Amino acid sequence: MKALKYVLFSVIGIVAILLITGLFLSKEAHYERSIVINAPLELINKQISSLENMNSWSPWNEYDPQMKITYTGKDGQVGSVFHWEGNEDVGKGSQEITLISDTKIETKVIFIEPWSSEMKAIFTLEPEASGVKVTWASDGTNPYPFNVFCLFMNMDEMIGKDFEKGLNNLKEKAENLNKEQRTYNGYTIKEITLEPRVYLAKKGNISFDKIEGFYLENLPAIMESVNKAGVELSGAPCGLFYRWDTETNSAEMAAAMPVIENEKISTIKKFERIDVGGGKTLHIAFYGSYEKTEAAHNAMDEYMVEKGLHLNGEVIEEYVTDPSTEPDPSKWLTNIYYVVK
Repeated sequence: MKALKYVLFSVIGIVAILLITGLFLSKEAHYERSIVINAPLELINKQISSLENMNSWSPWNEYDPQMKITYTGKDGQVGSVFHWEGNEDVGKGSQEITLISDTKIETKVIFIEPWSSEMKAIFTLEPEASGVKVTWASDGTNPYPFNVFCLFMNMDEMIGKDFEKGLNNLKEKAENLNKEQRTYNGYTIKEITLEPRVYLAKKGNISFDKIEGFYLENLPAIMESVNKAGVELSGAPCGLFYRWDTETNSAEMAAAMPVIENEKISTIKKFERIDVGGGKTLHIAFYGSYEKTEAAHNAMDEYMVEKGLHLNGEVIEEYVTDPSTEPDPSKWLTNIYYVVK
């Protein structure tokens, strides 16, 4: 009996020491793994920023194939939430998208069962020569007294294995999608038939650094003339490009507004009527600030060389989004058209 007491006291003493030790152990937790994926940044971003896409490569699905899953909010946007409830291996909780940018996605992960805790997941995307480096990091806390378990278990190794599996799943999916959905410089190019268009425009040979001012001077003036003449617009403001000369840093171009065919067009003498014949056309939907469209134009050049195509008319930039009403440049849509043969 005396020996049993000693054993009992020893156990109590060890537990007490561990609990006291836990008071001084760090409760902060950080886990991180990276992988390089040979696919366009935009494609990878969509596989992470969409919770439905993320669930397709999640490393935890195999722990409970019968896990109950529900989604709320608009998928692919900040505020969308993924809810799960499963067996003791996966527990119960939710994950909410809190930030989406071109190179970073952040989520808030709330665990309800088997115990309550909260973590922040951060995915960063860094373009490299061999692809895009994707880093999956997680920051949170190991609440007392559960932080004591860190003395006996390598949590970084345990969680790191899941991160590595997930990243490998993401790599396989993204690279397969990239093969199926051929992109050029990260952009999807569609071949369309452009209907003939009529523009009222101001032409000029404009230095690159004066293009913005050329637009600001002429596009509002064209719109004013169109309204006064009773002519109806048929679309968004455009830039029509006939020559882009990097030696002289200038472009032969026009600031243009598309209009509906009307006999009153001829009464507008200040601006020139330009008819675009249309036909076979390449199209890229570009999102971003205007000065970053060079990559999209380079993609068009790559596509034309591969397909043996040549320009057969104007290069058109259609500025769909009004920056005065949308402050976020990443949401500015510019339709880029190359009329080809």
